[in-house]
Amino acid sequence: MRILDSNLWVFAFTGTNRRAANFVEDAISRETEIVLDAYIVNEVLEAFERSTLLRGEETSEAMSHFLRLVRATSCIIQDLSEAERYEYDLERQQEYNKLLGQILDIQAKDAPILLLASKYYNKSPTVYTNDEDLADLSPTEYGLPNIELEYVPDTDEEAPVPKL
Repeated sequence: MRILDSNLWVFAFTGTNRRAANFVEDAISRETEIVLDAYIVNEVLEAFERSTLLRGEETSEAMSHFLRLVRATSCIIQDLSEAERYEYDLERQQEYNKLLGQILDIQAKDAPILLLASKYYNKSPTVYTNDEDLADLSPTEYGLPNIELEYVPDTDEEAPVPKL
């Protein structure tokens, strides 16, 4: 089971990272499951808006393509119905995310990703990220040997954008 950090979704949908595109293609072909929740969906949509790789209409097209794809593949989406009304920025400021960030020495914005991984602990999830600090975390040191984190560099060979 995989959890992709938001930037990897952007890399996949802009064709700038072969490995990120392969993760999404594996979900399309149902070779693996990718799990998302309202937090990650909103983080991805915000990342599309911030991306310098997309301009104008390309941004909304990429966002629509992302939402269609995750609904039609082996992606497990928790609470997608909540995504539209989700208080994304408020979630980042929750005290439990700040506390978890301090305990694990990660940014509070990354705590919800680890909380999602913990929901799938028995399926041995791997969180893929291009955030080196997050990837340096060793969940085993905190009694969570079934959760893995793996760094995916943002510089990779280009790839076609995954299609349904």
